[in-house]
Parts: sequence; structure tokens; C-alpha cells
Amino acid sequence: MHSARLDRAKRAVIYLSSALIPPLMFGTLTAISNFKSLMLREKPASLELPHPLPEVRFRPGKLKAAILVSNDGSQITDVLGPYALLAESGAFDVYTVAARRELSSTTGDLALLPDFSFQEAPQADLLVIPALLEPGYPPVIDWVKKQAAGARTVLSVCEGARVAAQAGLFEGREATSHFISLPQLRERHPGVRWTDDRRVVVAGPDRISSAGITASLDGTLAAIEKLAGPEAAARARQLVPQALSLGREAPDPHKIPASGGAVSRADWAQLYLRAGFDWTRPGVAVWVLPGASELALAAALDLLPRTQSARVFSAGEKRELIRTAHGMYVAPSEKMELAPPADFVVLPPATGPETRYASALRWTAMAKATPIDWRTLPESTLYPAALQWIRAHEGARVASFVARTVEFASPEGGETAPSWPLRLFWPPLGMALIGLLAGIWLEKRFRLSGR
Repeated sequence: MHSARLDRAKRAVIYLSSALIPPLMFGTLTAISNFKSLMLREKPASLELPHPLPEVRFRPGKLKAAILVSNDGSQITDVLGPYALLAESGAFDVYTVAARRELSSTTGDLALLPDFSFQEAPQADLLVIPALLEPGYPPVIDWVKKQAAGARTVLSVCEGARVAAQAGLFEGREATSHFISLPQLRERHPGVRWTDDRRVVVAGPDRISSAGITASLDGTLAAIEKLAGPEAAARARQLVPQALSLGREAPDPHKIPASGGAVSRADWAQLYLRAGFDWTRPGVAVWVLPGASELALAAALDLLPRTQSARVFSAGEKRELIRTAHGMYVAPSEKMELAPPADFVVLPPATGPETRYASALRWTAMAKATPIDWRTLPESTLYPAALQWIRAHEGARVASFVARTVEFASPEGGETAPSWPLRLFWPPLGMALIGLLAGIWLEKRFRLSGR
């Protein structure tokens, strides 16, 4: 009797393991690969750069704002968002700086060309430190220390707080960062008073830090007002979405709930299913053209890949250096003739004549793709537009998850797709069934051979 129960228990373990191991192994490996492709972009393909390289022309009476970038990769909203606002304010000459002046990647599949190397960069009045993919690189820390010593204000945005903390810039002061990184920052830098109840922390006359991703816009506005006054900040504020407090109004517009961007187990489960088993990923091309809005490029290339249900890439008529609306030099990852298949094409707002869109519209028609037409949208509506597109195509839960990861208000209203589509469940269920049948067959084969 005891032996029979033991045999049944063994068979149950064999059958259960046979059913669970194949989908779990496949899903985990695929999800890890997709997560890495979102955050860790490969080095941009080689590109013939013009000679001489473009130069920044400094204007008399303007403040200098340096945005640090990494040759190994930088967070796209953390860089393009502050760049657009600082330039729009009219009070700053804005430039990017990296260890080497070479084409550098971002988390959004868009390459950029830094304006200066560390050796060439002038002293900045405002130093902006975004999230970098290599935050502990010693030359970066050394350069930040030197620049911070001469800057009037240092602004760290999102996980740029890692660099600022390693450089000792927040020691003994209050600071904040992306909600996901705060527990580790508290452990590694106990001398900093880390807070999670504000989007922006102003710590004395020369230090500002912001929470994650879209809070970089709030932090930049605070820096503009501190250094250039309310009129300059008002000009920049025209580009900023009004709903930046996770959908909750508070007397202080920089306040966010302490639980800020908390992510539930259901969110992680859905993200795992989409990253591991969604085999129907549509291709989304984000068109890069001269005069393109930096905020549009950042909104599309930052938010849409976070669904883990879309293959998002930047594309252009040619793969060349392109000057954006406020003067940043970027390069798309794909040129029109060689781009992967696209089901959707994002058409961003851009300065200049409408004829600039001719090649994009022609390519969209040839690919039989659906345009995501943002050409006439005000810049302050671009992040909400990206979240509404996610809500319509991937469901309200996914849109809410993406909004929380970038610390933005969850979209409400409009069309919404099912949050738990059946396509996410058929692959793991099919693998589990095949594994179970294989386990039953093997168990019977070994049992019969042992008699």
C-alpha cells in the first residue's frame, strides 16, 4: 500500500515537472533576451560622419547646459526631454558630452552624436546627469566631479542619481531617483537622504534631483526657473504634459504618492507572458526626419517597447546624421530600403515644410503599414498619445503598467484592447501539454523496461 502511494507520488512529480519545465525554461530565456534588447542596445552600426563634425555655436549672454551621455548607452527620455526643454526656454545653449565624440546608443534604438568629448567640453552652468548604462565608468565619475565643482547647478534625473551619488554630489543632502532604484541606492549610499514622496527634490542652491523618466521634465523646469527665471520656465513648460503626477492632483505639483510606481505581481506576470510568449509582435517604425520633435522621438521609442509586444525601431530615408528640432544630431538605426517589416509607422511633428514627410508616407504605403500620425499634435500631448495607443492596442493594464514605469499618469478613456489576450496563453499551454505527454511516455517506457 505504501509502495503504491509512493509510486503515484513519483509519477505526479514526473508529470508535473514535464509539464512545467519546458514553458518555464523557454519563457524565461526568451523574456531575458527581450528585456535586454529593450535596455541594452547594441553599439550603433558604423556610419560615415561628415568632416568636419558639426560644431556648437555659443551665443553671448546665454547659459551653458551640458547633458552627460554615455558612449555605451543612455536613457532616451532622460536625454532628449531635458535637451528639448532647455533649448525651448531660450535661455541656454545646450550640448551633449561623452567620453569620446562618436556615435552612441540610447535605450530607444536611436543613436546620437555627442557635441563634445570630456577633453573638449567647456565648463557648464547647468550639468544634467541622466541614467547611463555604464554608471560606474571611472572617467565619467571624474569628469562629473570636475564639472560639478564649477557648475552653478547639478541636475540628476532618474537613475542619473547613481552617477551623482558615486561622485559624492548628494552626500548629506536629500535626493530622489526612479522608484525601482531607490532601495539599492539607500543601501549603497547611506549618507544621502533618499526620498520617495516627491518628483523633484531641490537640495540647496546647487543640487536638484528628479524621479524616474518623465519626471526629468519636472526637474528640468525646476532647473530652468532657478537659473533663468520664471519667464524662461514658462516658455519651456509649453512642451510639458500637464498630468505628470501619476494621475493624482496635489497642492504641490511635484508630489507623488509614496508607493509611486509600485508594480504588482499581476503586472510582472503579464510582462513575463508578453516577453516570453507573444509571437505576434507588430513592427513599429519611428520615422526620423530633419526637424523632428525630440519629445516625439523619446515618447515613441521609450514607451512603445515597454509593452514587450512590439518590435520598435527608428528608420529614416537614409541612415545619416539628422538634426532634430532643437539641434541634436541623431541617426536612425534603419534606412528605408533595408528596414524590417513595419505594421505601424510613427510620424512625429517636425519643423519645416510638409514635403519632408513625402518619403515617409510613400514608404508607409508601400509597406501597407498603418500610420500613427502625430504630425499636428502639440508637443505637450505626445506622451499621453503614446500611452493611449498602447491602451488601444495592448489593453488598459499594459498602458497603466507602462505609465507607472515611466512615472506618468495612467491613460483613461478611449478604446482599449483586452488586457489578457488568448494569444499569450496558447504557447505555454501547448508546451506544457507536449511536455506532459512526453513525460507520460518516458515514465511508462522506463517502468516497462524495469520489469
